[in-house]
Amino acid sequence: MVDIIPLAIRKLEKLRMRPPPRHLFDEPLGCHGTRRLFALYWLRALRAPILHDGLIETVGDPEPYRIWRYHPRVIPHLMGYNLGDAADRADDWLLVDRLLRLLYAGRSPDVLAVLDYQKSGIIEPLPGAQSERTIGAPMHLMGKYMRGSQRKLGKLLVPESTVLNALEAWIEENISGT
Repeated sequence: MVDIIPLAIRKLEKLRMRPPPRHLFDEPLGCHGTRRLFALYWLRALRAPILHDGLIETVGDPEPYRIWRYHPRVIPHLMGYNLGDAADRADDWLLVDRLLRLLYAGRSPDVLAVLDYQKSGIIEPLPGAQSERTIGAPMHLMGKYMRGSQRKLGKLLVPESTVLNALEAWIEENISGT
């Protein structure tokens, strides 16, 4: 497999911190399948993270995102980026490289430009990943859950507490506060 990353990624800033392992971050958020890259930002209207792989945009699980995003060791690494929250619409998105376990941040149009390469097939899929699913259910399919109470959505998406505890422990062990 060739590790081709398009030059368009130069417009993004590579973060010094790495994302947690797939089983603690990508999968609990709702990112499965073969896509190597996915973007991540917070959508205040849904009070949930949005995951985008260039083809499909889906609602992610808010709990692992909140544990990671607002951890005191993660916050300093994300200063200067507006990833969205309860009061602000996101101007910046994170880009997760699931193969190399790297994080990039940049303006949404610049992140989408990189994802366009994945959509066109230039960026190869992950080796050994399950091909039957992409990120998750598309947003239009999840709309039926959005009409219900947020409590109902939470019950559908919240991962096991052991995974959330393991995520927090991983952050404590692997991310420096500056």
